[in-house]
Parts: sequence; structure tokens; C-alpha cells
Amino acid sequence: MGKKIFSLLLIAISLHGEGVFRKAEGRGFPGYEYESEKHWAGPFQFIQMADCQLGFINENRSWDEDIVLLEKAVSHINQMKPKFVILCGDLVHAFPKAPMREEQIADFKRVVNTIDETIPLICLCGNHDIGNHPDRASIEMYEEEFGSHYFSFWVGGVQGIVLNSTLIWDPSNAQDLYDEQFSWFEKQFSENSPVHRLVFTHHPWFINDAHEEDWYFVIPKERRIPFLFLMKNADVSACFCGHYHRNALADYEGMPVITTSAVGKQLGDDVSGFRIVNVFHDRIEHEYFPLAQ
Repeated sequence: MGKKIFSLLLIAISLHGEGVFRKAEGRGFPGYEYESEKHWAGPFQFIQMADCQLGFINENRSWDEDIVLLEKAVSHINQMKPKFVILCGDLVHAFPKAPMREEQIADFKRVVNTIDETIPLICLCGNHDIGNHPDRASIEMYEEEFGSHYFSFWVGGVQGIVLNSTLIWDPSNAQDLYDEQFSWFEKQFSENSPVHRLVFTHHPWFINDAHEEDWYFVIPKERRIPFLFLMKNADVSACFCGHYHRNALADYEGMPVITTSAVGKQLGDDVSGFRIVNVFHDRIEHEYFPLAQ
């Protein structure tokens, strides 16, 4: 995108606001608070996406191909009319302070602002959004751009819990923020009684087995196991993740850990797509659908 066009786009955004894009605020999501959404209202469907990551396909030289894929996803969303859409991190490819990041963010918001205004888009941060080794400054930058880095929301008697998993992956530069998030997470399970609790992260807790060795794509065991223990004891119905750019299904003592491949660039044999999740009172059903389908 040329600098002149980019400047005009920024002016348009400043004049007309951010369209339907909504930021999480504090530790909640506007319009989806406990008091208004605490009661079961019948089965519903939502879409889980991950890693649209504008810029990844051509390593930040351009992101036209990434945009086309995100636009296809939005087109499907507008036809399907899900209850909500949640995007599990890596919204753009450029790391904080990279020169092309502002342009990628502007293009991301331009595309997602074409989602039907009745369908909320809930975003969470990935490692490209706050850096592989996040600190307070990179997290505050993300919050300014996209909203709170961890929070909860309620939809029809179901609680969604959004975590900053990059901070769990490496808390070394922001240990105080990691401790705050963990304490907050513990408290989520001592209050209220939802029909389902669903946990959303960018990083998978694990790919195949809860005790697998540490590697780039999973939460290190030192912090993985305490979180899994809390979730299992709180009867979390399912965990939804991204980051892997491939699909993977596993479980921790019967609690599903569902890793969804990317809207954007693939790193395995899957194709670009998203996951459709159907929520019933007694179960959760889900299936991955390619954008071409």
C-alpha cells in the first residue's frame, strides 16, 4: 500500500471511528457481561479463527494474499451469522515497533470492519502482536491498538475466558503481569456457575500429550500443568487455541484441547479455514472448514 493511500486511510479511520471493531475493556467485553448474558438462551454457534497474520505469506514485503484470505473468512461469517467470532491471536505478522505494523493494523481493521455489525469480533493477542518475549511496553501497545490482553465475556449462559498465552509462554520480562493474570484466572472459577466454561488462548497448551516436552509451539510444562489442573478442576468444557498453523485435537483427562489452523499461511497439510463450534446445553461440537468450502 502506498504512503499516500495509507495516510488517507488513517484519516478516514480517525474521522469515522473504528467501525464495528470493538475493544475489550478492563477485564470484560462491551455488551457481553455476566448480568445481561448469565442465563442459558438455547443452543448457538460461533466461529473460532486463528492467525490471519497479515504479512506472513510474503514475510512483510506485502500482504495482499493474506487480505484475500481474511476477506473470504469475513464473507462466510456474514452469510452464516454466528453468535460471535473469536480470533485467537496473531492478527498481524509485524512485531511491535516494526515499520510496516501500522499499515497492517489499518488493513486488518478495514477488513474486519466489514463483518456484519450484529456479529461481535473478539480478539486476543498472539506472540506477533506483543512479541515473543513481551514486556509491559509491548502489552500496553497492544492494549492501545486492540484492547485488554486478558478478559472474560458471557454469551447465553456460557463464559468465555481469554488469556494472554504469550505471557504464559515467557513471563520473564513481565513477571508481575503474569502473576496478576494467574490470580485473576483462579478467581474466575470461584464465581458464578455457567453452563459451559470455554478457555481461549493463542498458544496450544500441548499438541499431543499434556506431558510432552517443551518446544516452540506449546506452553512450557512448568506453567502448562498448573493451568491445566485449574481448568480440569473447574470443569472447563474445552480449550481453543491457534499458533500452530495446523489442526490438532487432544485432551487433558477428558478436557478437549482444540488447536485450529490459520486463516492465513499454513505450516502443514491443512488449508486456510476456520472452526465452526456448536454449543448445546450438554455438549460442544466443532468442525474445521476450509475457506474454499
